[in-house]
Amino acid sequence: MKKKHFILSSLLLCSVIVFGQGKSKQHINILPDEAALSNRVKKIDPDFLKASRLNAKAVGDTLYYRYFQDSIPTGWSIVNNNPNNFQWTWDTIYKNGQYSSPTDIITSTSASNGFLLLPGDFYNTPMSMGVAMNTYIESDSINLTNNGVQPNGFCNIWVRYQQALRHCCSGATRIVLQVSSDNFITFQEYDATNALPVNATNGTITNTINISIAAAFTPNIKIRFLSEGNTHYYWMIDDFTVIEGPENDLELREPRVEFNTTYTYNPFYTQIPYDLFTLSEYLA
Repeated sequence: MKKKHFILSSLLLCSVIVFGQGKSKQHINILPDEAALSNRVKKIDPDFLKASRLNAKAVGDTLYYRYFQDSIPTGWSIVNNNPNNFQWTWDTIYKNGQYSSPTDIITSTSASNGFLLLPGDFYNTPMSMGVAMNTYIESDSINLTNNGVQPNGFCNIWVRYQQALRHCCSGATRIVLQVSSDNFITFQEYDATNALPVNATNGTITNTINISIAAAFTPNIKIRFLSEGNTHYYWMIDDFTVIEGPENDLELREPRVEFNTTYTYNPFYTQIPYDLFTLSEYLA
């Protein structure tokens, strides 16, 4: 029987695998090395290299940023859903309460010129019973077209910002980032705690969230930072950016090994690199 050979050809148009709450890691797009392809392969598929280069995007291009310098940015708004004054604010210092200290202040890159602050501990001091927050800060309209370069937006969008967080006092509290493309008629919600355990803190970190489900191929979005049910401790945010993610964002989690009867090591590929095919078999 004539041996049959199959080639799996895969065109990944913005395939995004999101684990957990949309957390993403650094990825690098690696273009195939032209020298690794024989003249025969290039003759069969002359547009392979050309298409690869045209589709390559600059991962990490900044589409929008706010450093919160000197005040809350124009167009950003604060909403408090409780009949009190326990809400987001802007400041250059951290107002601590009975369960925190001045040294808990965010140490972001541009903290000296101001940051967003929700000082729940300060609001609830002194109190035997905490009053829960229900407040958010909402951005202005964020344009994702890169000054019209991509009129319909990009396929993979991340937000990246620096934060200091400690939240009280149960996992039922909502410390979230919300993203909408229709002025919050509908929206997607993402965990903003970076999997931080309740009552724990890890100082100032850079938090990166993949918001592509809400923002892919969308020219404009708005975002909200929402705290609901939180009583004590703090949440501070600074140096907020929206960036272009990689066009193909994949993470391989479980390597596999396949052995044949001669115990020769054979790697098993879910997707087979183009230049690993034996040309004699490929062309049979």
